[in-house]
Amino acid sequence: MSKRQISTLWDAADYANHLNRPLSTFITLVWQFVGINDQTKADKAFAAFTAKLRPWLIAKTGGYYAVWVAENSPDRGYHHHLLAHAPREITPKLREAAKAWLPKRRHPQKAHALDIRLPWVNVNPIKAQYGQLRYISKAMDYSAEMVDRETGEVFNLASWLGVKPKEGKALTGLVLGKRCGASESLGALIRSHAEFPSRFECFA
Repeated sequence: MSKRQISTLWDAADYANHLNRPLSTFITLVWQFVGINDQTKADKAFAAFTAKLRPWLIAKTGGYYAVWVAENSPDRGYHHHLLAHAPREITPKLREAAKAWLPKRRHPQKAHALDIRLPWVNVNPIKAQYGQLRYISKAMDYSAEMVDRETGEVFNLASWLGVKPKEGKALTGLVLGKRCGASESLGALIRSHAEFPSRFECFA
């Protein structure tokens, strides 16, 4: 992912925290486990899934706050990760509801297509969010650098964000098309209207 894509995710997550809507629930959708191996079809299935998730969360929490990434790996194939604001108390109901939002296909591994996790009881949701955000940023360009506009000092973007590649883990493969995004509630236009600063704005 490029610096621009990384800033999309991190600025949206920062704004979620500003709104006291931490993105601490982690959803993974692995499309090969419902028999979808085509990227275009998987993107449509993801759009259909989030079309059901959005009103469900709005009804339960008063809003839809989320960021997502698309990845392609040798072991999981094409899949999506999504971080959403969904408090712990509603997660059991979310897990049950989300099963019905998967494509209506029979597959022997369909039970592994959907994984919904949230932080341990005593973990701060905001701290958990950034741990998960670092995980979904793992496909970033680790050589990307930023330059402080005032001092000219150069920083490595991955190090600055605390993102480290996992040893022994397969690297994410090529993903064509849109790779990541944020819900409208956390998007650039909303943040601009709120005059919410970007953590990247002082860097080139």
